Amino acid sequence: MRPRVLTITAVSGFAIASSVLLAILLFVTRRNLVTTGDAHLQRWVEPETARWLYLSMIVVLSAAFIVTALLGTRGSDADARPWQIGAGIGAAGGILLAIATIVTGAVATTVGPLTAPVLVAYLGALIGPPLVGGWAGRSTGRTGSGAVAGLWFGVLLALASGFAVVLRDAVFADRLVTGAWLLDHFGDSTCNGQTGDTLAACEIGDSLGAMASGWLLFPLLAAGLGALGGLVGRATTQRRTPPPTDATRRWAPVGLGVLLVLVLAAELTFQLW
Repeated sequence: MRPRVLTITAVSGFAIASSVLLAILLFVTRRNLVTTGDAHLQRWVEPETARWLYLSMIVVLSAAFIVTALLGTRGSDADARPWQIGAGIGAAGGILLAIATIVTGAVATTVGPLTAPVLVAYLGALIGPPLVGGWAGRSTGRTGSGAVAGLWFGVLLALASGFAVVLRDAVFADRLVTGAWLLDHFGDSTCNGQTGDTLAACEIGDSLGAMASGWLLFPLLAAGLGALGGLVGRATTQRRTPPPTDATRRWAPVGLGVLLVLVLAAELTFQLW
């Protein structure tokens, strides 16, 4: 299967699956998600409105990722290599991390193993982009290629790891709520000392917040670090004339980055989730 088809399939699959899972949690299995936690949005509006707003934000971001995958991977010129490098390695790392994350839900008896995948994901978002960015920059002789590779690495890592954390909590909630979650401590005082469905909602809500934050932070952080790697890669390449690049593929990631910055700014300002 062609790299473009694989990338679009992976991005679409994780994005759509995350949206469907959130809809199930908000409207069917964990309706108390909008009545627990310290998110400001659900304090400003009615619970039913909050459900639709939370779901709408994830659907909009999912659509943005999918559209960027469709437009940002088109064309067949020589400069296709950067997104292929970033998306391929990001997807591989994300899937491996996702599998490990699911396993922790089945075996964890303390909080440590449950939080470890999130920490590993952030570590991966710091280490991986300079490496893929350097590879891409060296292969094309263009610093921007490193940013492109880093962004795609961040997108795939965020989608795979974020979905896995929420899925794990949803699947193993009944097990964790009588064991590992009882040992957890929250920054939100309303969640400390809770048990049963309320505790499960607090934990799943935290994981949903981590997923949403990862969707915003990982691509932006990875693009910046990838650009630094691309700068080093460009300095070590023998290529003198960078290959041409498709205009649509060049600007699609930029549009995604602008959207992510705007949503991230709104979250940091208003603590929406």
